Order: sequence, then C-alpha cells, then structure tokens
Amino acid sequence: MKNTIHVVGHRPELVEPIFAAGRRAFGGDWPRTASTLIGVQALGRPEWLIEVDGLAVIPAHSPLTRRSRGASTGTEEHRSTT
Repeated sequence: MKNTIHVVGHRPELVEPIFAAGRRAFGGDWPRTASTLIGVQALGRPEWLIEVDGLAVIPAHSPLTRRSRGASTGTEEHRSTT
C-alpha cells in the first residue's frame, strides 16, 4: 500500500496531528508503508481540507477480489470515493 496525503495550507507543525488522526482512523501503526504528504492551495470544495489517496494490491486468491469478465491478471483495481 502507498498513501498520498494532500493538505490545504500545510505547515510542518501539522505533520504530527495529521499522522495522529490517521492512526486513530486506520489503526495504531498507520502508516505501515510509504506515505507522501503534499501541501496544496485548495482541494475540490472549500470545506475539504485533507485528502488521503491510498493504493493497495489485493492478491487474486483473496476473498476481497471480484474478478471482472475477461480479467486474466492477478491484480485488479478497486476505487473508493469516501
């Protein structure tokens, strides 16, 4: 898994509170993998202040994988827009 975190008005002193919130939301050892934190001027809506984009690979034999018709590879893309 790899995370990219976009933060409106990012300042260095926000790093620890952002990662503390991530640990509360995703578990105490978050992030377990590479994470990139990027400061941005704005996101899609004025009330949005942070965006977390995660990419994960789910093995083909996992019960979480739904094979689409004609799929022949061992990985598939799953997107969440929450």
